[in-house]
Amino acid sequence: MLWSNVSVDWSSADNPIVANQGGSWSAAIDAESQDDWAIRIGQAISTNSIMEEGNSLEGPPTWGATELIATENATVEAYVKSYSQHAYPGGDTTTLMQHSLTVSKMSGFKVDISSATAAGKEYVYGETNSGMLISIMYLY
Repeated sequence: MLWSNVSVDWSSADNPIVANQGGSWSAAIDAESQDDWAIRIGQAISTNSIMEEGNSLEGPPTWGATELIATENATVEAYVKSYSQHAYPGGDTTTLMQHSLTVSKMSGFKVDISSATAAGKEYVYGETNSGMLISIMYLY
């Protein structure tokens, strides 16, 4: 079994995601977790350029690829193939179709895209649905 070499107990007290941080979550904890995960998986399956790192908690510039790349060392970088961010436009059917609003919202990712490209990695919009609009549609 391919994944049998990966031994990670995500509920243990020494896991940065849980008990050591009092149940809290921050960009620094997220980066530590992602960097650790990339190394563990990459080493376990002896494969470079396999992981996609990213965030959906906060958009750039608060927390994006630029900030994540700054936390990485050469070991982590070897296992990262791409960076990803969620980009939820929100709004109603009228605003979702306004080109100027789409361009405005997407322009917030320019620095992240440049950072990923400079690191020799791809940048992917992991999710781009309207989120709230879809939820409302299911209610009717």
